[in-house]
Amino acid sequence: MQRGSKGQILLLLALSACGTEPVGLRVGSIADTGSDDAQAIIADVGSVAARENTVDFGSSADIPNGSVGARGSCSQGFVAVDVDGEMVCAPDYPIWGAVPEIPSGFTDNGNGTVAHALTGLIWQRDVDKWPDMTWVEANVYCRDLSLAGHDDWRLPTVAEGNSIAMLSWVPPHPAGFGPPHYKAHWSALRHASMLENAWQFGLGTCCQAANMSEPSYVRCVRAGTHTDASPQPPRFKSNALTVKDTVLGLNWQAVGSDIAVERSDAPAICDAAGSRLPTAPELYSLMDREREIPPRLVAPFSSKPPHLFWTSSWNSSSIVDFDRGIIFQADTVWEPMKAQVWCVKD
Repeated sequence: MQRGSKGQILLLLALSACGTEPVGLRVGSIADTGSDDAQAIIADVGSVAARENTVDFGSSADIPNGSVGARGSCSQGFVAVDVDGEMVCAPDYPIWGAVPEIPSGFTDNGNGTVAHALTGLIWQRDVDKWPDMTWVEANVYCRDLSLAGHDDWRLPTVAEGNSIAMLSWVPPHPAGFGPPHYKAHWSALRHASMLENAWQFGLGTCCQAANMSEPSYVRCVRAGTHTDASPQPPRFKSNALTVKDTVLGLNWQAVGSDIAVERSDAPAICDAAGSRLPTAPELYSLMDREREIPPRLVAPFSSKPPHLFWTSSWNSSSIVDFDRGIIFQADTVWEPMKAQVWCVKD
């Protein structure tokens, strides 16, 4: 990856589905104001990007510019993240090809970091000694972090965060990490329509959008053995009835059911079709957090309101909400809950 000073912002375009080479694109420059100054990523570079038609910087000067935490010029499924003052495109869907309910394959490197064999990512091990931070502070903190001989740390995308989270709501904390923290952690991704909000992931919960000014936990990540924008073939192959997920190896119904049922009836509906209910991580992998208007479904999928779907996780009580972009437990709802069914085949 081309490197530059922290006084420069570069945007590396994610590779397109046809496999073209990444292009380094300079969209502006800022003064290096230090790790405690949020202006390092709130810099006024919108006019430069607008002239080059590269990035949508939003409408408010009070939030970080659109080259951080938005898709910008990245390909679908990727988001621009700040790596030591450079903008690179990181995956916000599981390009590593698996979404286990209970993450595994972690190695404590003994230097404050944890390696994840599934994703190739290197994680900051401990967060308990760091105070809660706003989203802007979290970006600056990871950008300036020097740990285990590396200074290319950044905030993770939601998909990367979910790779170490317990989306099935099953304790304990993933092996290799520090003490469990079930409080939400900041991701690199801003909300597409509520520009004052950014997405969070949780080690035990998922997912929510919160105001950037609210404090939250921070756990930084670096690319490790994988590049941030490696060539990716098209993820989905579809026909009128089904969609093949070539990354996860799953066959989905092209359209979710528009009939809401109680959770006790949901598994039988899929069984009758020779399929099964998806796990919460599997179904949540179809979430497109860059969509401004619900349902937040990746193309070519579609569904009818209310866009609530049962999963097999947590005794089939976890629900994926494609309107709000979250996962929640039906057990937390006071009244009897009904949701739709979206079946999948291995």
